[in-house]
Amino acid sequence: MSVHGRRFGVMLLVVLAGVVPAAPALAAKASPVVQAAADACFGKTRADWAALVKACTTMIGTKIRPELKAAAHFNRGAAYLKLGQDAKAGPDFNAALAIMPDFARALEARGGLLFTQGKMDAALKDLDRAIALDPKSAVAFNNRGLVRLRQGNNAGAIADFDQSIALDGKDPSAFAARGGAHAALGAKEKALADFERALALDSKHVVALVNRGVLLAATDEKARARADFEAALAVDPQNAEARRQLAALSSGGEAK
Repeated sequence: MSVHGRRFGVMLLVVLAGVVPAAPALAAKASPVVQAAADACFGKTRADWAALVKACTTMIGTKIRPELKAAAHFNRGAAYLKLGQDAKAGPDFNAALAIMPDFARALEARGGLLFTQGKMDAALKDLDRAIALDPKSAVAFNNRGLVRLRQGNNAGAIADFDQSIALDGKDPSAFAARGGAHAALGAKEKALADFERALALDSKHVVALVNRGVLLAATDEKARARADFEAALAVDPQNAEARRQLAALSSGGEAK
């Protein structure tokens, strides 16, 4: 039986960074433009991701306290991730950490990004540090679990996913990934239970659907596997892994 991985997601799915709110103390004579940018960049007012990038860019170019500039870089990096512009996110996380080396959220975000780039040792270093600084971060434990899973450390990955779930039991991605680790260890029932839990939290969770389908196909439950791959493609028609698995199933083989 094989368990498959790709950029996000056995399929693995990195939990993306969320915006850090802040309450900037701006000069009394701050222009309306700067004040509006501060409100958008630091979460006082709602903004779409592109608008948040613009607002944080304004703040980065404004004379503000170092910790606020670090937060502005972090928030712009998080927005770039949401927009799928990963190449722009990394420099912002680097800039935030150059200002505040112990910025735990920036470390966990950069660690997740490094994971997607295949830089496992660097990702693990960032995530270890993030957890040491903030041992209550479900995101950091989840993303470190993904690194360990990709490195073949399934037991270590499960321990991290357990901790992530203990801290935030409402994230389907942690259950989907832990199921992948259980599947890699041959623990089918535990894997299926995790995939079911992920899908109970989000019935359209593509990673859980594909991972459950891979497990079912490998244990000769072809009809159920096909239903999972088709359900995943209904949500994400361009999902390459679901397409590959479905094609293999239709040809009577197993995707390698």
